[in-house]
Amino acid sequence: MIDRQHELPLVRQAVLVGLSRGAIYYEPRALPARDLMLMRRIDELHLELPFAGSRMLRDLLNAEGHWVGRRHVATLMKRMGIEAIYRKKMMTDGPFTGTDQRDLLQQAINWWRSYLDRIDAEVAAAP
Repeated sequence: MIDRQHELPLVRQAVLVGLSRGAIYYEPRALPARDLMLMRRIDELHLELPFAGSRMLRDLLNAEGHWVGRRHVATLMKRMGIEAIYRKKMMTDGPFTGTDQRDLLQQAINWWRSYLDRIDAEVAAAP
């Protein structure tokens, strides 16, 4: 992607690739051994208890003598791409999403009025 030996300036290469200038110089740091050990244990616990979230995993780790906070457990879980399995909130509100009940009532009233007007027009036009 970025070739430091190329004649094109690094900043121009970054623009062409779609990176910020700061991203050119970023070098990822190795994870501490403690985090790797925690991640391994979190993975083992997650396989045993897939419903355990960051709070429960924190409590289990603390019971084993690994003193760690909930946010750090959540960060490691996110880094590993795991999350607790639980019933998610429904993202839809049903068939009337985005409408107010008053709007629905008004729509029904308008429909009935137009229906009755059509019937009156047919009755008046009948011989």
